Amino acid sequence: MLQARLPLLLTWRRVALLLLAGSVGGALCDQIHVQFGVLAYPRHDVFGQAWWVGPNFGLATLVMYAATWLWASRCERAQPGPVTDREVIQHTAWFLGAYVASALLQGQPKLLALVYGLLFLRRVLPRADAPWLALHGVGLAIGGTSFEAVLAATGAFHYNQPDLWTVPLWLPGVYLHGAPLAMAVLRRMRTGAQQDAPLCQVVD
Repeated sequence: MLQARLPLLLTWRRVALLLLAGSVGGALCDQIHVQFGVLAYPRHDVFGQAWWVGPNFGLATLVMYAATWLWASRCERAQPGPVTDREVIQHTAWFLGAYVASALLQGQPKLLALVYGLLFLRRVLPRADAPWLALHGVGLAIGGTSFEAVLAATGAFHYNQPDLWTVPLWLPGVYLHGAPLAMAVLRRMRTGAQQDAPLCQVVD
């Protein structure tokens, strides 16, 4: 079976693409927070960001990909069918919207956290794979928020309005809305691998 042969669907090309997309996309999203004063770096090299921000997001993307894979088969069984490019774009728009909202409403953390949660439920509950996607989202929220909290505690950067130890109360909500996007991207890649199975290789 393809799934057994290609458990993570990672070739060196895909690893490079994930690293590049994560580094560039993550740094650009982070610029929203930098320019709106949501967070700051004590040492900034490029447009208010430290040099390591891009690579950090790239590695985080690989970790999120692996975490998403843990739930991908369950989601596919619950809600079969290919993921289209249009769906990926829609999930990307939701995620970018969550980032922008965190910048515009950073002064109302409780309201923002509530809105994130309600919108996530509104997005997920109608889906057949809702239980698995919700668990995946909660896992990303806990893992991502914990990592950022520890990193901020080292002094590498700081949020200007932290109210959950070193991070804002709304931060888990951003990760929640990243979960459907991560799942859509991974499943879209799985579809591509099935269409081009002979060319796929597992990373040794």
